[in-house]
Amino acid sequence: KGVQTHLIDCYKGLFFEAPDSFSANDAANYIARNMISLTFGSSPAELTSLEQLLCMMMKAGHISDAVIAKLWQVYGVQKEISKTQRRGAIIVLGMLALADPEIVVREIELMLRVGLGARGRSDLVLAKYTCIALRRMAPGRQAKNKDSGITKLSNDHAVLVKLASMVEIETDSKEWYGVAEQAIGAIYALSRH
Repeated sequence: KGVQTHLIDCYKGLFFEAPDSFSANDAANYIARNMISLTFGSSPAELTSLEQLLCMMMKAGHISDAVIAKLWQVYGVQKEISKTQRRGAIIVLGMLALADPEIVVREIELMLRVGLGARGRSDLVLAKYTCIALRRMAPGRQAKNKDSGITKLSNDHAVLVKLASMVEIETDSKEWYGVAEQAIGAIYALSRH
């Protein structure tokens, strides 16, 4: 076995397989929670490695639609949950979208409402990772199907308008720089002109 295959097998056993006694719904919750926990306290280098791992697992079909639905539930839940959980959900979803842009294309409205809405404006790290996920709507070189995702958007499209508004936020927070960088990158990747 190659190192990569062995690593995937280890991660599958540790994080992506629920106990046999769990129902399908409980198993999806368990796996989604495990995936989110992998982002807690991670350095940028660790997130890059995790991104490659999750991309490979997504391409190999190891992540079910039920788990993806649970991740979207955590991201979009109305009640107050910890910032790290909500952030972790969109970080993971953005990573999975590298392999399948349709994951984020289907939930554009939710991302605009949560990550680029009032919640994102009060949590700029959440907004930054939402911008990264939105950028992944345009299929990259790692996408398993190059025809998935979206074609370039017109400049007056709601996604581009919201991304542009994130750059115009007035704040003293140093987190704004990360949001602005990712919003501009997303605009560049998604806009026709």
